[in-house]
Amino acid sequence: MWETVRRFGRLDCAFNNAGIAPKDESRKPIGELAASAFDLLIAVHVRGVFLCMKHELREMVRAGKGATVNTASIAGIVAEPGVAGYVAARHGVIGLTKAAAARCFPVRHFPPGNFHPSKADCARIYPTLG
Repeated sequence: MWETVRRFGRLDCAFNNAGIAPKDESRKPIGELAASAFDLLIAVHVRGVFLCMKHELREMVRAGKGATVNTASIAGIVAEPGVAGYVAARHGVIGLTKAAAARCFPVRHFPPGNFHPSKADCARIYPTLG
């Protein structure tokens, strides 16, 4: 990101795709889930996206424009049994995205595999593409 800002003077867009799949140790009921397995999922998914957005949005605000897209998951919308840490982490990404969108430039999330935007959605999210 810093090289882009140095070379072009601004950051127009960003795509944050931080994440790891739940491993065997994190595929347990909440009562059996180790705190370390939960913490790893939160650290990668939520903190990873937070740290990216923190710096990206600062540059976009400075430039007066920009857009950010964060990869989420259907698990951030609909809970799945046995992967509580992953569900919580993906809910966290969606929450961060909504919080940033309330105060900044366009910030969107999408669940991979279930993203079929209409032309109107594309025009609203990416107005410069027409």
